[in-house]
Amino acid sequence: MHGYARRRAFTLLELLIAMVLASLLAVLTYAGLQLGLRSWEVSERRQQVLESRYLTQALLRRLLESPQQVLVRDLEGELQMAYRGQPDGVIFIARLPQIDNSPQRYWLQLTQSQVEEGPPPRSWQLLLRYLPYDGYGNVDWQLLGASLDLDAQQEILLDDLSEPLQFTYLEQRAGREPDWQPEWQQHEQLPALLRISSPREDELQLIVGPRELAYAIKTVE
Repeated sequence: MHGYARRRAFTLLELLIAMVLASLLAVLTYAGLQLGLRSWEVSERRQQVLESRYLTQALLRRLLESPQQVLVRDLEGELQMAYRGQPDGVIFIARLPQIDNSPQRYWLQLTQSQVEEGPPPRSWQLLLRYLPYDGYGNVDWQLLGASLDLDAQQEILLDDLSEPLQFTYLEQRAGREPDWQPEWQQHEQLPALLRISSPREDELQLIVGPRELAYAIKTVE
């Protein structure tokens, strides 16, 4: 029987080595698949964050372009634009077509609040508050601010801000260079531009001009 090629069987050691190699190949394949899935999930989350940020900034820009040129009087009878800007927020009159299609006007407030829950450092939120504007009587700015705080509808525009945003207002006066102001109070016109900026460059940086500034007719109420 020596003329026939002798069939050589696998030894136990070779079988074990083959099984180990197959197991290693399966582990490496699974690890690669997991890495790919994690990369895809991270990319998907980043894309969702960017889309959400873009939509929020687009909405915020539309809101900040919408102040109407309405002149009101305060409790002292001082005539001024219905627009009160502070370093941490702003109040003005506008319509909200996102809410209703009627000619109803609203007091709008953009303000900030620190998130109270969670471990420090706590993040900040940018809030939109709005109340119907009735158009009667002199404006008590302090009372209006309290009413917006207590009674207004509220939406969160931005959250997870690491630090408060800064609001500044561009003033243009004849014969002078335009100058950014930290407040806008008791002016008879809207600011030329509103700038909202974060101390962190990767967060919100926005400069917006009122849409109706160039051609709207001021009304006294």
